[in-house]
Amino acid sequence: MILQPEAALSFGEARRLPPPVAGERLLKGVDHGRIEAFVAPAGGINAPGVIDANLVERPSATVQGCTRRRWTVRFRADPNDALDRAMPKDHYQTTEIARAKPSRCPTADYVHLNPGVETSQGFAVLEQLDRLRFGKAKFVIQCTDQTNSELCNRGAKIPYELAHLKPWNISASPNGFVLWLGTPGRTVTEVRFDAREPNHVSISRNIPAPF
Repeated sequence: MILQPEAALSFGEARRLPPPVAGERLLKGVDHGRIEAFVAPAGGINAPGVIDANLVERPSATVQGCTRRRWTVRFRADPNDALDRAMPKDHYQTTEIARAKPSRCPTADYVHLNPGVETSQGFAVLEQLDRLRFGKAKFVIQCTDQTNSELCNRGAKIPYELAHLKPWNISASPNGFVLWLGTPGRTVTEVRFDAREPNHVSISRNIPAPF
């Protein structure tokens, strides 16, 4: 009996399968954890005939918190075809972290780590953010605001305002790290820590440019 190779999954087929099954098919031959979610973001800036889907792994608990990997699979179709017929062309992985809840890892509110940020560094930056937001340490604050929120006019209450925003992205900068707080795609509040001046922080609020 000759076994036929398993055909590649189209986008439409993949999103109708249970996430673990879709993950095994789309990431065949790749070392990955159990896939718990298949997410196809709405909108975006992809070219016609191109759509990205995210395969989200089950999180793992560590001493510092919870980590998980998110695999982005890019599907392509003829611009005149339905996106359901798009076929996978490439994929890449990113790492996300979150604080652990009692006895378990959360399913939401993970923070994306951009390339160049190690997991341990990401958790350290979240701890530094908490020291700022919850008054665990004193910081010299430099603030700019390109919106009408009057964030920078709140003085000592700025950390309190930050405590109501969720961090969702951490990037490395030449001298430290940058966090983005708020909701992706909407007003961004940027918090920048400089390793050369650990008791200083730069905060800026702006509206991202439309795509």
